[in-house]
Amino acid sequence: MEERLNRIEEMLTNLMKMVGSMREEQTSMKQELTSIKEEQTSMKEEQTSTRVELNALKEEQKSMRIENAERHKEIISRFESLEADHEFTWEKTVRNEREIAKVKKQFEL
Repeated sequence: MEERLNRIEEMLTNLMKMVGSMREEQTSMKQELTSIKEEQTSMKEEQTSTRVELNALKEEQKSMRIENAERHKEIISRFESLEADHEFTWEKTVRNEREIAKVKKQFEL
């Protein structure tokens, strides 16, 4: 009978050790889980921050495109004006050269 009680006592001791080690593991797992949740929260905050920055960059890019389009129109307009001035000047030059040639012929006679 005593032997039986010793075995039961030994089994209870082993059982208590197992329960103790399981609790330690559970506590360790809870700490790891808490750490993971904190990291996840931090990553979500970083992601939100990155999205805000990305949206700001997109807006800046959009405004730059609009500004570039406006400048492009302005430059094209100036080129068209220069082209018109150039054509007018050439027409005038040709007309004047013809008139000078006519005057030279008249004075040569």
